[in-house]
Amino acid sequence: MDYTIKIGGEAGQGLVTVGEMLSGVFAGSGYHVFSHQDYESRIRGGHNFYFIRVSDSPVSSYLETTDIVVALDRASIKLHAKELTGDGFLIYDKETLKEEASGERFIDVPFKRLATEAGGSALMANTVASGAVLGMLGVDLEPLLQLIKKRFAKKGDEVVEDNAKAARSGYDYAKAHCPECRCPERHSLRGQVLHGLSHDPLDGNNEQPRRPGRALRPRGGAGRGRNRRY
Repeated sequence: MDYTIKIGGEAGQGLVTVGEMLSGVFAGSGYHVFSHQDYESRIRGGHNFYFIRVSDSPVSSYLETTDIVVALDRASIKLHAKELTGDGFLIYDKETLKEEASGERFIDVPFKRLATEAGGSALMANTVASGAVLGMLGVDLEPLLQLIKKRFAKKGDEVVEDNAKAARSGYDYAKAHCPECRCPERHSLRGQVLHGLSHDPLDGNNEQPRRPGRALRPRGGAGRGRNRRY
């Protein structure tokens, strides 16, 4: 199994929050994770992205193609839609971006509206996006809920509960509105128990072929990006 996710947006939109939460879910579930944060600006504005590669084998580079793009700004649609694999999808919030992308590979997920309808604030749109990605993958939501509980514990039970509701809202929405988003079996996370510190294939077979795609080393240069391996 070898899967890639890219979260794109402007500095200050919380794309790092989404990236770190998803990376934490996968790493805490026993997978190998390589992440790369690319940024143009440390203040609000300028396009940035957070790349995640998750695999059942050690990985130390990213790929030129992406299975799921989470577009938090218009630039992400323009820049990263062309990087999608043949069976990849891009999710975005049409209401917030005030732009509609046409094509079966573009899925409108109203991040902010789902966050507020779940009882939280629009700031929890990033938590909705995290839940939506897991819903698209068809994996268990519980590891994310546990991570939310740990991450926001100091902010009180209400904040933890609101973020949990936001995550579930995104998760349920993605499953209901994109049933075709399930990963292809050749590199699917379905059938893998994402729980605790290990994963157990339900079918007893952990040998899945590696996805095609050219591995790329992260770009160098001071201030351009940051890499992490889990």
